[in-house]
Amino acid sequence: MTTKWRTLKERIVVKDRWIDLRAEKCETPSGALLDPFYTLHLPDLVFVVALTSNEEVVLVREYRHGIKETVLNLPGGAIEPGESPIAAAKRELAEEAGFTATRWHQVAKVAADVGRQNNNIYIFIATGASCDAIRNLDTGEEGMTMELLQIKGLYKGLSDGILPHAGHISAFLLAMSSIGRLELK
Repeated sequence: MTTKWRTLKERIVVKDRWIDLRAEKCETPSGALLDPFYTLHLPDLVFVVALTSNEEVVLVREYRHGIKETVLNLPGGAIEPGESPIAAAKRELAEEAGFTATRWHQVAKVAADVGRQNNNIYIFIATGASCDAIRNLDTGEEGMTMELLQIKGLYKGLSDGILPHAGHISAFLLAMSSIGRLELK
């Protein structure tokens, strides 16, 4: 059984609205020192798998600067301070895709990156989704478009990179499993 590392010292390398990077001096249970060990302190996130009554998944197409490509994503984003995960999920679906849903269920809470980040991802499935909200895109989301894709089409495209974000793939598969629709070949 392993025990926790001890943080002996911590300093903020950079902190602004986008990133909080810290350098820590850590001691392992065996006494080894890791200095510096970098960690990212980020807000918790929500990912939403929203399904229409026609078996369509609500997706958004947006530019992602990290990979410098425009790709499909699930609606989602950061949980605001004081906001519950479910409220953030409903807000993100409305803001990014213009959709609401009649039924919501939290599928999972997973870690974003267990080795370097402190934040969690809350995964929701929303069924009975309909396009009846006003989109309200954040700065940097200009040009984001909404797309609907049949569940079967999304499954078929996963291995070809139709949904390139590993966390979004996991969210989709966990959501489908939660409703008995997991299709693995």
